[in-house]
Amino acid sequence: MTYQKNQELIVDIIDVNLFGNGIAKSEGVVLFVQRAVPGDRVRVRIIKCAKNYYVARIEEIITPSPFRKASDCPHFGRCGGCTLRHLNYDLEKKVKENYIRSCLKKENLNSVKVLPIFASPTTEHYRNKALYPIGLDKEGAVFTGFYSHHSHNICPISTCKIQPDVFSKIATFVCTYLQNHNILPYSQVTHTGLVRHLYLRSSATGKIMLCLVLKEDRFPEELHFADEVIKAFPQVCGIHFNTQPNTDNVILGDKTRLVRGTAHLRDTLCNRDFLLSPNSFYQVNHDAAQLLYQTAYNIANNIPFDLLVDLYCGVGTISLCAPGNTPILGIEIVPEAVRDAVQNALLNGRENATFLCSDAKNALSLLSEHKAKRPLILLDPPRKGLSESLIHEIANTPECRDVLYISCAPDTLCRDLARFQSLGFQIGDLQPVDLFPRTGHVETVVLMSREKG
Repeated sequence: MTYQKNQELIVDIIDVNLFGNGIAKSEGVVLFVQRAVPGDRVRVRIIKCAKNYYVARIEEIITPSPFRKASDCPHFGRCGGCTLRHLNYDLEKKVKENYIRSCLKKENLNSVKVLPIFASPTTEHYRNKALYPIGLDKEGAVFTGFYSHHSHNICPISTCKIQPDVFSKIATFVCTYLQNHNILPYSQVTHTGLVRHLYLRSSATGKIMLCLVLKEDRFPEELHFADEVIKAFPQVCGIHFNTQPNTDNVILGDKTRLVRGTAHLRDTLCNRDFLLSPNSFYQVNHDAAQLLYQTAYNIANNIPFDLLVDLYCGVGTISLCAPGNTPILGIEIVPEAVRDAVQNALLNGRENATFLCSDAKNALSLLSEHKAKRPLILLDPPRKGLSESLIHEIANTPECRDVLYISCAPDTLCRDLARFQSLGFQIGDLQPVDLFPRTGHVETVVLMSREKG
């Protein structure tokens, strides 16, 4: 069957993907219907014709699904953040579990079991980090918001349901300040202007770090700006300027300097204390991160490891949250994060923790120095997953019998699991943990082991 653009038809929605698009089948062809829910019967209009599928928008909901949730966000559908806000949370969790299963199936890992997902302790106002692009509207007013889905168009945002309310207030204050002092936002089209992003991070203590990302390392009357922010928001404990001079879409540059307050934001996680710099990675959902780390170590509870090798250690949160006092070897390629990790080890009294600035693949050559007979390899890589060379390096190191993998991307996780399995590792059950409610992202934990030799 062939459909035409703008053609209307009535379909039943049978599934939904992580982008929040309902899936329907009509006359043997697949339709992706924007913001549709399984169980909906809808009248739709075709808006895109591709070779193997169609994209449609809802013109009328004839019969709403019992899983449909009325969106409580005025920006839903325009902002690219909460793609699953129209689903009830029980269905959202099932969607994420099923996506992990589909990734396993793609890699022919059909025998691997996916356990029921662990829900986030809260689904609202959980994010401790926000990156707001700054722009000019058609009237020349400074505004901020979030990027629309699959674009670099800024969707104006007044409030956000998954971030602290104070973030929106600070963002509005900063935009007003820029407007009143004639400080222009950076334009990705003309490459003119100064201010690129506003970056906010909060801790469980209520303290907030503020960082302005600039095209050049200059800001008019920067101390006045800092003082005005702190006067309006006393919970802001540190103000930084980051310089990103390139014309690409990378948000943060390499250079960050402190303008006012403390250089680090301090937080507590799993009863450990941590210092965080602006460029350092930290999980955005504090309470769910504690659940994630506790889950990981419960899974590895029966492994008698004598060294914890944290190959993407960041500021040391995962390895320093491990129970007991097993020695730690942490490797991280971001120098600022390594400096934080070293301080965090001292802050928590872990004299047997070593953190080095290096590529992950170089860590295994250091095992002999630590005289480890059975190290536990801890992996928490970025979304792109592991390099094939690192997987082979682990497999070719006889001491590496156990691998604890934490992933934020099920597709690259399952790709990597297939590679480990081909090299003699047995894959345990996959345990999803929902760190990102209302969005299409999910964390997964799995333990892989092999017999000695």
